[in-house]
Amino acid sequence: MRDRGGSGLFESAVGHPDRVAYHGTGRVLELPIFDQRQAVIARLEAQRREQERRLQEVAIDARSEVRLAALRLETGRQIFLHYRDVVLPLRKTAAEQALLHYNGMFISVFQLIAVKQSEVDARRGYLEAERDYWNARAELARALGGSLPPARPKPKAAPPPPASAPDLAPAPSGSEGTHQHEH
Repeated sequence: MRDRGGSGLFESAVGHPDRVAYHGTGRVLELPIFDQRQAVIARLEAQRREQERRLQEVAIDARSEVRLAALRLETGRQIFLHYRDVVLPLRKTAAEQALLHYNGMFISVFQLIAVKQSEVDARRGYLEAERDYWNARAELARALGGSLPPARPKPKAAPPPPASAPDLAPAPSGSEGTHQHEH
């Protein structure tokens, strides 16, 4: 049998080596009885496991990033609301009282300026807290891969009406209250 250039074709010869009689050509087929490509399969399985591990890492990192962004947003919101609801009103009241004390000549102009400066610093802190809140909100939206619902900060408690304000409540209806007749 003689191979013809590695093409898988061969010639068969029968007879004495000096006299060769060819009977035709044939085709050689390899049957993978022992080679079942375990090395290729093992390599592909290892690549698949590596990709799954990377996917799990990305998922864990993404969840961690979202949790951190949500925590920053909530912290920023609490600081913003604290400035708005507590610090600014106190500083404003302190400045108003300091002005009254200055008018009564109980404090010097330098003390009044110091109180006003602390009010300005509180306003600056309020603006920085608001900026940090909106930055944290944008960071959370980016981490989630979309936009967030519209922000609705907790409404500030309505101040009580002044004592001299007229009563604007609707008049009671029905049998309660006074009866009025139109003519």
